[in-house]
Amino acid sequence: MSPEQKTIDAFQLSGWIIKKHEKLLEEYREEFGLLSKDYGNYQEVGKEENKVMAIRERIEILNDKESQLRHWVELSEANGNVNSGGDIKGYKDEIKCTHKELEKLRGELEKLRKMHGLENIKEEDAKGRCRWLSLRIESHEKALDYWKKRKLDFEEGKIESGKRRK
Repeated sequence: MSPEQKTIDAFQLSGWIIKKHEKLLEEYREEFGLLSKDYGNYQEVGKEENKVMAIRERIEILNDKESQLRHWVELSEANGNVNSGGDIKGYKDEIKCTHKELEKLRGELEKLRKMHGLENIKEEDAKGRCRWLSLRIESHEKALDYWKKRKLDFEEGKIESGKRRK
């Protein structure tokens, strides 16, 4: 061993590990707090997530419906079925109704985004980051608890050099 190298014992190492986890917890909690403050309460968003998902699903279905109706109108017109029992008029009326419902749902979705301060960011990115931070915080809290107990065991002499005493 060279003169500038020094040996650390398990007690010192556990202290450094505790400091590392405390530092990371502080950073993650601070970022999580800023996200929650700046972009709304994500727990609240989570409660409304089902509503948001239902709106998105409905929008997707209505987009498909509108496309299909437009396609049918184009096919009917291309085949010269302009006066076939009012099908084209019925399709066009249905397109208008579908379009109105789409606009209404898009407005509701935007209202929810604004209500939770999400209009300037991608909701999925912010929520994903909050979830990630939440998991990191939980993981570091568990690790911190483990190492605090471990350090206490070193202090009380229950563990010596990483081995449990009998």
